[in-house]
Amino acid sequence: MSPERRENRSAPINRRILVDIEDTLDNDLNIHDVPFTYSREYGLDPPNPFVQLQDFGAIGLPLSERDAQAFISFSEKDASQPTNLWEFSACDVHFMNPKWGQWVKNTVAKDVRHVLGLPPCECEFGKMSLQSAGSAARPPQDSRQLKASEDRPVFGTIEILLPSSFIGGDVTIAYPAIPYERTTTTEESCFSTFVLGFRAGAVETIAPLQSGYRLSLTYYLVHSGNDSQLQTSFDLAAAKEKLRSILSTWKTDASSPNVIPIKLVHKYTAGSSFSSMSLRHPDDVLLLCLQSITADLHLPMFIVHVEHYRVSFLSIDGDHSDIKDEEDTLRETRGYYRSYDELMRFLELYGDEDEYRVGNVKPNGGYRYGGMVIKQIVDMEGMPVTVHNLDFPAQSIIHDAYDVRYNSFYDDPEMDRTVRGKPDFEDLDVEYNHKDLVTGDYLEVWKDTLLVLCGDPPSWTVTVGDVFDYACDHLELSQSPKAGTNENKLVEALLECCKKPQSLKRPMADKEAKLKRAAMLLVDIASRWNDVGLFDKTVEAYDIRRKIDRIGSQGFVTAYNTFPWMSVKAFFSDAIIQGESNPYRTDVLRTLKQAAEAKADFEVVRWCQEIEETIYFNLKPVDETQVSWLVDLAKERGVSFFRNRFFERFKSDKNLPVRFWLSLSQNLIQSQHAFGPLARETSDALISELTALAVQSLPAFPLKEIVVPPEEKWHVFEIPADSDSDSAEDVYEVAPEYEMDIDLIMDIIGLCVRSNNSKHCAGRNTLLGIFIGVWL
Repeated sequence: MSPERRENRSAPINRRILVDIEDTLDNDLNIHDVPFTYSREYGLDPPNPFVQLQDFGAIGLPLSERDAQAFISFSEKDASQPTNLWEFSACDVHFMNPKWGQWVKNTVAKDVRHVLGLPPCECEFGKMSLQSAGSAARPPQDSRQLKASEDRPVFGTIEILLPSSFIGGDVTIAYPAIPYERTTTTEESCFSTFVLGFRAGAVETIAPLQSGYRLSLTYYLVHSGNDSQLQTSFDLAAAKEKLRSILSTWKTDASSPNVIPIKLVHKYTAGSSFSSMSLRHPDDVLLLCLQSITADLHLPMFIVHVEHYRVSFLSIDGDHSDIKDEEDTLRETRGYYRSYDELMRFLELYGDEDEYRVGNVKPNGGYRYGGMVIKQIVDMEGMPVTVHNLDFPAQSIIHDAYDVRYNSFYDDPEMDRTVRGKPDFEDLDVEYNHKDLVTGDYLEVWKDTLLVLCGDPPSWTVTVGDVFDYACDHLELSQSPKAGTNENKLVEALLECCKKPQSLKRPMADKEAKLKRAAMLLVDIASRWNDVGLFDKTVEAYDIRRKIDRIGSQGFVTAYNTFPWMSVKAFFSDAIIQGESNPYRTDVLRTLKQAAEAKADFEVVRWCQEIEETIYFNLKPVDETQVSWLVDLAKERGVSFFRNRFFERFKSDKNLPVRFWLSLSQNLIQSQHAFGPLARETSDALISELTALAVQSLPAFPLKEIVVPPEEKWHVFEIPADSDSDSAEDVYEVAPEYEMDIDLIMDIIGLCVRSNNSKHCAGRNTLLGIFIGVWL
């Protein structure tokens, strides 16, 4: 905050605590002044790495022009790279001098970690780069999303410039959310080893070389799997003590707000991989200061993702066909904006102009409504949580766009774009789009991430949130051979989710896919831990006895190969008998039998043979989706088996639709070549009877619903003013309309003709008789 704004920072008594904390963060802590870069020139003291490039050989240092040219001639150019840049992955670069690795680890990495205040971490080689003189600068390297090997998070980057002669190539390190940058350069590049280090989250830009060649090695400081707390080399004691005093007073001050939200400098994406370790400089330093204080004072602290939004009434009127668009994405509109993309492009070009942004068609003017919503709350490990009754106004957020002294955040909604900048998301719900007028609701969304401190813990109830994706992602990455505390917590959370599938806020199809993913994951974990108890819990939580497709045949085989047969035999029997899917039941049995034969486990082979008949005597309901399975069964066991075992049962089922009989007949005709000449007569008779059933099931006048665009399925109408309704509008679904299903009729006729059973069409359905007469 500027000095001018800090003067006379008076505030209401109930907001004084927010002002005090903001002033302490800005004046005393001043995290923006924390070092985020490291640079040092080591001269020629470091050991020679003796760099060896795969299939090329040794690279001499200092790098000569002759060696550089040979190096370039050897290299295969990546078309995506600039013409004056060559990069080589870690697998192609080798350091023949073991002292080089020791120097990097014990000297360079240690110094960089100390100055930048990074936690204990490993130094991992990433790539080697060669840049030559040219007009093009090297593309900016954004370290905000870097992941090292094994998908470990990156805390910082080290670039070592090996001795080579060049002029130019100034390096700029900048943080997009921080209004300053640092530039480094070296004048004696040929006679020194220059080291540059910077925290994760920075963007590195290297200017073009004026002459020579720049050879560099890039290392990543990655999470070591141990302590992840920052170790600062700078003194924060005084600022932390002042914060501790303020927060201690806050705990007992009933007039102060019960929540202290602090906006972070960077914007972060919510997701299963996000945690406190994802915070970048200077947000990680702020967290470091607050964590020890809140732990001592027993104050809960969470990371909260929020969205600020506003909706305005937008009106574009007049003929704007003469607008200029350099990208030529807007065609000649002639006063009529035909597509959503054109409208959004128009707003991108001209949306800041008052003439177009809002209109006064509605009585309440352009602004309709706005506010802030909490999208996700996570603890420091990234576990989604639910903090019941957590609520705070947007104007109480420290370091937000509006001063915390004031209690009116949306009194002037037109200021949103001015103080917050370009929205992170925009959308336009068009109401009217015709001739020279477009109207609609214009949505703007700004995303932020907050550190939120909660008051006295008894005031808050914290429960596990929507952890499904988080638990699945972390358990899939974990390869622990035995259960740990964190793994057990995640497993229990997954089991609880499965017991209450309604907690998965997803469409039904997507929900089932998620359940399958988690069920198979838990089976794999139970196998890896050799935990038959966990397997039994998974079976119960996921109702695997009926929903056997949730773990599939592979899940059954995994359990068979891991656990004693007698401990899972009862479950296997129940699943084969109770399973709802006929194809999955036979697939599980077939796969299990193959696994048992491979192990020469004749007991299980006999069990598979005996229980197989149970499937055919206890067939579950069939539908059109199982036709392929039925035809495969007829090919495998013979037409006579299929006819004697299933046909009479199917024929007595009055609920089977015409599409089932049609599809079964068509598939059997296509597979007749697989039945052999001896079964041809039987198959012809079966197809004739199936064709007759298809004709018999066809309604006298078959209808199908007319497909309409989604936007036409709903109708909005105005409610009379004298109505008791609180709303001025209501919405109802338009009743579907139907038409004659000519396609189905033609499919039936085609079946009759193809199977030489035209007599069925003529004799059993008047409409079919008319059509078949025209056909023939």
